[in-house]
Amino acid sequence: MTKEEKSARIARKIHELVEEAHRLADKIEKAQEGRRMTKWMGKPPTQCDFCHDPITDHFVDARLKTGSWGCVCPRCHSNYGVGIGTGRGQTYERKDGEFVKTGG
Repeated sequence: MTKEEKSARIARKIHELVEEAHRLADKIEKAQEGRRMTKWMGKPPTQCDFCHDPITDHFVDARLKTGSWGCVCPRCHSNYGVGIGTGRGQTYERKDGEFVKTGG
């Protein structure tokens, strides 16, 4: 194999790897878009599981310091929740009549 053939072969391989990286980046972006628009699938909560105040536009599906989980208002989450993220809590906001996941 000549030096030019080796160079051409390497250039083709680099091009293939770059194309694969672009395809993977597109898949990751689409997956993230889907997660950003996750909707609450159950019956929407009408009141905070902790203080029983009405839930209107925001709530947190949260693990609480007591060890239990509940749909709570932002105030109760800040006082009794353990954070936002996988295994801790997810925030939801009402948009166009549905609750959409906005964090966690």
